[in-house]
Amino acid sequence: MTEVNVRELRNNLPRYLRRLESGERFTVTRRGKVVGRLEPPELESDDDAWLWKMVREGKASWSGKKLNPEMPTVRLKGEGPTLSEMIIEDRG
Repeated sequence: MTEVNVRELRNNLPRYLRRLESGERFTVTRRGKVVGRLEPPELESDDDAWLWKMVREGKASWSGKKLNPEMPTVRLKGEGPTLSEMIIEDRG
């Protein structure tokens, strides 16, 4: 793994980004002490590959935000429990 100083990285960032895109990995140092690593992103897992493929093809979009788990509950028309309560009850 190539070692690069923070100042060198900052002054030549486009060059290091091109090398990073080609798969090279870097250890970033400041005053001789390791402060971090730069490495290319891991390949997508098989679980998410289909989803990212849809995003690339324009069939889906992603805002970059995390899913908000506190979405409002859905109530069925009329009296009775919510749909999620019915599912939980059915699962026992």
